[in-house]
Amino acid sequence: PVGYGSKNPNYLPLFFMYDFDFIKSIKTKINCSIDNNKISIDKFPFPMNMQFRYFVRYSNQCELIEFANTDSKDLTEVNIDNNSYMDGNIEYIFEESNSLEKIIVHLENENININFIPSLNMNKNITGCFKILPNPKMGHLDGIYNVTKEAEKTIIKLSITDGWRPVPTSFISKLILNKNSIFCKWSKKYEFIAEINTTKKLVKSKWKNNN
Repeated sequence: PVGYGSKNPNYLPLFFMYDFDFIKSIKTKINCSIDNNKISIDKFPFPMNMQFRYFVRYSNQCELIEFANTDSKDLTEVNIDNNSYMDGNIEYIFEESNSLEKIIVHLENENININFIPSLNMNKNITGCFKILPNPKMGHLDGIYNVTKEAEKTIIKLSITDGWRPVPTSFISKLILNKNSIFCKWSKKYEFIAEINTTKKLVKSKWKNNN
């Protein structure tokens, strides 16, 4: 839950850790600080696989996704080729013009898919759902979106209503990653709103963290 305490987020931070493990406490020296403030590290109250561990995860394969970054202030028009547009490693797939069906983030080892059901269309009032889908073993995040058309202005709202739905594979992960844990529910308090002036091609967007 890297974004739980963000006061003024400009994106939804999604940090995926594949094949992670917990740091062993024996023969390990560990120090942690945030903004020069020393953070005490909790330990598991019981051994894992006959070894005592810190409540700290690590992995050699991690991905950080900045979902719906609010840095851009301009509405960009692009030409789509076979209902697809590439921007670096990000592919936008359209059902038809102005109707976004899917976003694919192409990564070195895994792809992240973001699906809109029905397709997100800026030109009409519509309510739908969206899913953020990493590797299936990582589960998924579910939310809803709303598009409101007002003359020359379009308002888009997103909220992660169902949070993260993981796929725990062990007793420990089931214990830690239950639906009421901070790992699964912190993102449910994130809300995104974008106000788009289609005439001036300007975008005002923001995230709100209600945690």
